Amino acid sequence: MAKVRYIDHDGAADEVKIFGVVFKDGEVTEVSNDVAIRLFGNRYFEAADKETASENDDVTLEAVHRGRGTYAIISGDKVVKDGLSKEDSEAFNAMSDEDKAEYVN
Repeated sequence: MAKVRYIDHDGAADEVKIFGVVFKDGEVTEVSNDVAIRLFGNRYFEAADKETASENDDVTLEAVHRGRGTYAIISGDKVVKDGLSKEDSEAFNAMSDEDKAEYVN
């Protein structure tokens, strides 16, 4: 699970609903890693626990579907590698944790 914050830069919507989750301006909302990855790069959202995620050594690497046939390797709510095919993501998820770490480094 990841924590994200919705930021209404334009003052257009105090509340939005995306991917079935309701976000309120300035409030932290806990979402699945899949939803967090889809929000990655959207200027209206930011990771609410940036410092915690970067310092957490127990976060595992996982390949997830980002939509439109693209997959990415994530660590917590951070994208480590993007542009994988479905086959590559399935192969990655079948690897041991040591092999996953070696693959992304």
